[in-house]
Amino acid sequence: MTEDETLPEHPENDLASRFPTAYTILFGLIILVAALTWIIPAGQYERAMNDEVGREVAVPGTYETVEPNPQALLMSCWHQRRASTIPTVTLPMPLM
Repeated sequence: MTEDETLPEHPENDLASRFPTAYTILFGLIILVAALTWIIPAGQYERAMNDEVGREVAVPGTYETVEPNPQALLMSCWHQRRASTIPTVTLPMPLM
């Protein structure tokens, strides 16, 4: 090493300032998955009970497309939050 090259005093702080936090990574993954719902076609397989494994499994060759349900990137969060804050009112049924 030459005299001109110096090591940082705290190398762990330098790495931490460049690496994203867990929240940043999770937010990025949520955005990526929501965007993929606009790209990947929606579909499903028929399912049948398999006694050997004791659960339902997909039947080969039965894939069919279904109505797509693409997710909004920002509006879905707003609608869910708004729906949870709107009070629900239960009206009594009249007796006849």
